[in-house]
Parts: sequence; structure tokens; C-alpha cells
Amino acid sequence: MKYIQNEVNLNNGLPHVLVMDNHYSHVFNLDFLNLMIRNNVNVFALPSHTTHRLQPLDRVPFGTFKTKWNEEMRIFTRNQAGRKLEKKELLKVFTPVWQKSMTVELAQSGFRGTGLFPVNTKAIPDEAFAPSSH
Repeated sequence: MKYIQNEVNLNNGLPHVLVMDNHYSHVFNLDFLNLMIRNNVNVFALPSHTTHRLQPLDRVPFGTFKTKWNEEMRIFTRNQAGRKLEKKELLKVFTPVWQKSMTVELAQSGFRGTGLFPVNTKAIPDEAFAPSSH
């Protein structure tokens, strides 16, 4: 496989679940799907146009990251008299924001918030399933 340099064998007898979006490059990639089968990984592809509600990382850690990034950039801009963030400074701002946003607790909160784990069929409000008014 071209895209996997060091294949990790997860076939320890326990089933695994991989939750991902339904992008065609994922679900129509036979090499990838065979790799998942060999490693006892069940692929759970979220329906199109639902990841904003069902993707655990989109719901909490990435949302938290976006909020914290915007806060840090406002502070940076204010402290630098409006000067733009240069590439050489990127990691100074990015790293602490990433570390605050990508925690085990926030990832777990994302799974709870989507109702994926523990399973909670009431996690998504009923109005989310209503037809669009547009």
C-alpha cells in the first residue's frame, strides 16, 4: 500500500471501529477496506451532509480549536499592532492552541455529544432531522 508505510496489526481479537466521513476516496478504496478487514476494523461511514452533527472531532475538539485559534489571533493582532502572523511564528501560536483543544476529555465529549458513545439516540435534536426551510 502506497499510503501506509508501517502497517500496524490491530487484529488482537477485539473488534475496532473507525468513524469517518463518507468521502468516495475512503469508502471506494479497496486497498484501504481490505486493510481494515485484515485488522478487524469495522468502518462506519457517516452519511453525507451529517458530519457537522455526527463527527465527534468536528463537534468538540475542532470547534474548540477554532474558537481558541480566533482568540489567540485577536490577541496576537492586538499585541502586534495589526501585523500579520508570519510563517516562522505559526507554531508559537498554533502549538498551545492545539494542546488546549486536542485533549482526551474533549474527544470523549465529542463522542458523547454526537451520541456515538455511549449510544444516545436523543443526542441530536429532532429538529435537526426536519427538512430544510430554504
